[in-house]
Amino acid sequence: MNADVDKILKANNVPLPPQYERKYGEKPVREFGSWPGALLTSLLLPSLILLLQMSCTKSKCKGLVIPSTNPRAYLDLQTVGLYLGYVAWQALLTALPVGKKASYGCMQVRLSGIYNGLLTYAVIWGLYKYFNWDVPVVLNKSVALLTTAILFSLLVSVALFIKGGRWPAKRNINADGNKLYDFFIGRELAPTIRFFNIKAWLIRLEFIGIALLDTMYFMIFSETHASGVYSPTLLFPIIAHGLYVLYHLCCEGTFMTSFDAQSEGVGFMSVVASATWPFWVTLVTRYILYTNYQAPTYRLVICGIVFALGLFVYVASNNQKAEYRKNPQHPIYSKYDAISTFHGKKLLTGGWWGVVRHPNYVGDIMMQWSLAAVCGLSHWLPYVFPVLHLLILVHRTFRISSRCKNLYGAAWDRYTQLVKHRLVPRVF
Repeated sequence: MNADVDKILKANNVPLPPQYERKYGEKPVREFGSWPGALLTSLLLPSLILLLQMSCTKSKCKGLVIPSTNPRAYLDLQTVGLYLGYVAWQALLTALPVGKKASYGCMQVRLSGIYNGLLTYAVIWGLYKYFNWDVPVVLNKSVALLTTAILFSLLVSVALFIKGGRWPAKRNINADGNKLYDFFIGRELAPTIRFFNIKAWLIRLEFIGIALLDTMYFMIFSETHASGVYSPTLLFPIIAHGLYVLYHLCCEGTFMTSFDAQSEGVGFMSVVASATWPFWVTLVTRYILYTNYQAPTYRLVICGIVFALGLFVYVASNNQKAEYRKNPQHPIYSKYDAISTFHGKKLLTGGWWGVVRHPNYVGDIMMQWSLAAVCGLSHWLPYVFPVLHLLILVHRTFRISSRCKNLYGAAWDRYTQLVKHRLVPRVF
C-alpha cells in the first residue's frame, strides 16, 4: 500500500482502516514510557557500563567501585584520536563503492561489512607488525575509550536530530513531536547523506568493535603469559563472539531485514547502543582475563553445546525470515501457512516462526547466557549483560506486538491466535 493507492481510496470515499492511518505517523506509538522513560534510559545505561568498566580492571575485579573524580580517567586526547580515527575509517569504508548493492525496505546499502572488517584487521595488523604500535595499550584506558564513545554518540545524535527536522528521508512514524523523546527514538528510520547510509555505518561500528576488543584482550593475555600458554576459558568467549560477528558481517543482508534495521529510528538510543555494545558484550571476556578465571572442562563443553544450539536457532530463523521476505512465493514456503495483511505483506506462521513469534531472540538469549554460565557462580559481573539483554528483548517483543497490532489490525489478531507464545512455547 502506498501514497498513490491512498489517493485513489480517498478519491472514491473509501474509508481507511485505523491501522493504515497510524502507519503514516498520525498516531505514533509511544514507547519506553515516552520522554520520562527516554530520559531515564539515556542516563542510566551509559552510566552503568562506565561503572562496570571501572569496577573490573587488571588490578581488581571484585565489585562496584566509587567512580573516579579525576577527569583524566574519562578524557584522554590520544584515546579520543584513536576512537575518532576508528569511526572515520569505518565511515570511509562504508562510503566506498564496494560490495553488492541491496535494497531492504527503508535500507539501501552496499553489503560491504565483511570487507570492512577484513580491511580493518589488515590495517591494525600492519601497524602492529611494521610500526610497533602497542595495540593492547588501548585497553589500559578503556574508561576513557568508553567515555569517548558515549560523547561521540551524543554528538552524532544531536546532528541526526537536527537533520531529521530539516531533511527527513524516511520519517520514523513513532517520533511524536516531543523533542526529548524524538532525540532518543530518532526522527528518521534510515538517515543518509547522499549515498552514505548512517545506520549501516553504525551497525558495522558495533560488530567490528566487538571483535577488536576481544582481539585486544587476547593480545594482553599473550603478552603477560609465557609462549605456548593458553586459556580455554578465555578462548571460549573470544571464539564465540568471533562466530557471532562473522555471521553478521558475512550475512549482512539477513541482518538488514531485522527489526533493528527496518523499524528502529536512529536516535540516541540506537547510536549509543552501537557505540557501547562492544563494551557490554565483551564484559565476560574482560572478567575472565583480569581474574584469570579457569572453568572446568565439563562446563566448557556444556556451554559450548548450548552456544552452538543457540547460534543454529539464531541463524536458521533469521535466514528463513529474510528469504521469506525476499520471495514469499518460493515453493519451499508452500507448505507453510501465512496470513495476508491489508498492506500486501504476509505474516509467516510456519517453520521456526510457527513455533514462537521470535525464535531468533531465543537463539540470541541462549548464546549470551551460555557465555556467562562459563564463569559459574564465581561472580555476578558476567551475568549483567545477559540479564540486560534478556530484558531488552522481552520488552522488544511487546513493542513489536503493539506496533504490529496498530499496523496490521485484525490480521495481527489472527496471527497471535495461531502463534500464541512470544519466546517459550506454552510458557511465554
